[in-house]
Amino acid sequence: MDNINKRAFIEAVTNFEPLSSEVVDFILPKLQVHRLPKGTALLTLDDVCDRLYFLHTGLAYAYYAVRDQEITSWFAKERDFIYSPQSFLKREPAQEAIMLLENAVLVSLTFDDMEAIYDTYPITNKIGRLITEHYILQYDERARLLRSYNVEQRFKLFVEANPALHPRLPFNLIASFLGTASVTLSRILSKKMKCSNSN
Repeated sequence: MDNINKRAFIEAVTNFEPLSSEVVDFILPKLQVHRLPKGTALLTLDDVCDRLYFLHTGLAYAYYAVRDQEITSWFAKERDFIYSPQSFLKREPAQEAIMLLENAVLVSLTFDDMEAIYDTYPITNKIGRLITEHYILQYDERARLLRSYNVEQRFKLFVEANPALHPRLPFNLIASFLGTASVTLSRILSKKMKCSNSN
């Protein structure tokens, strides 16, 4: 079973860049499989992110704190990679925490093992860069979402972009991600529903 999970990690990586069997054989023993329950913290605020996770099954989210308030920064679903780029790459205390929203099976690679892979097989540096670029684009997309649309539009775009994901998410976390309070989003959606029913 662990081998199936590790192979899923390799498959996800090779979607970014094909790897030779020699490179795969070098990576496989360095991978660790984790079966963790809902509510597990993969990273806490001010700890250094030391692992790149691949979420084989389950759901996770990240948040940062502003004046004792938790602000949701992103969600991760099956086949996503999970890490805090700022902390992982710069070896700094994390400014965001990562939590599991569902029971999960994950595959991880430590920072030191990743560096060893980069040093031994330089082609893998490209994969690291592509994964990082992928997450930079996600952050940019969220920033644009918050700047360019009102709350109702943000919710509509979020649902359209994540049709299978949003029903699995707590409403308060979606509201936080969209930059509003749960009660505000609920009021807007309730008002919209009443308008739709009256037409």
